[in-house]
Amino acid sequence: MFRSRNRGGLYPWVSLGDQIERLNSEFNRLFGRATYNEVGFPAFNIWNNAEGSVLTSELPGVKIDDIELTVTGSVVTIKGARKNALNEQDRYVRRERPEGEFVRTFELPFQIDAAKVSAKAKNGVLSIELPRAESDKPRKITVSAS
Repeated sequence: MFRSRNRGGLYPWVSLGDQIERLNSEFNRLFGRATYNEVGFPAFNIWNNAEGSVLTSELPGVKIDDIELTVTGSVVTIKGARKNALNEQDRYVRRERPEGEFVRTFELPFQIDAAKVSAKAKNGVLSIELPRAESDKPRKITVSAS
């Protein structure tokens, strides 16, 4: 059984979910498999309003040239890569920030006007504005008397 470290010391019991997660991490480490997308790397915030959506993500260490953004209908896909910053002779003491390629895909509840999409990166934060297509916006219909 795996042990969990806490402020008070070692606990000899861990939930089954934690054991499975740790076992999965160990297999991935042993076989060199990157699983950043399985944990949702990078994390995104998304919010909607009547005009469209905004997606934001913190991407320190990712170069703008390494980000690819595509929009098809109501789906937006963000691809990118965070490259290893170490020299060949250097070794990690602790590594918590993932590196490597990532792909995140989101389906929005409306069609996106791809011609008006804008994206900018500032201080390591990517911000993508996704305007709702005019044909997908609600329209007020005037009822006439006959």
